[in-house]
Amino acid sequence: KLKEWAKRPLPDVPMHVLHGHTSPVTAVAASAELDMAASASSDGTVLLHRMTKGRLMRSFSHSCSVDHLLLTRHGELLAHGAADNVLSLSDVNGWPIRKVSAGDMPATRLALSPDHTLLFV
Repeated sequence: KLKEWAKRPLPDVPMHVLHGHTSPVTAVAASAELDMAASASSDGTVLLHRMTKGRLMRSFSHSCSVDHLLLTRHGELLAHGAADNVLSLSDVNGWPIRKVSAGDMPATRLALSPDHTLLFV
């Protein structure tokens, strides 16, 4: 059974245009609870913006194209998978948690278990 939660029409113009990438955007993730949007690009950057103000908060860099993003609801984990098959984990404040090699298998999708204890690659 489908439910329709809102009947508001979409605005004619965007609230904000988020700037900062020098190459095409390859992935986007957002957390309404954090008022935060993350975007990744083929230039190897991951940018964090405030959604309500459109302000750039932080940037992360990778040595190659970042293709996948996952941002947890409360910001305890920002995961980004890149073309070099390396999965980088940090918190939204920029503190690195871990880098993991996926070997010769590219990380084509990222998902988190409902209890936030398992990251699926």
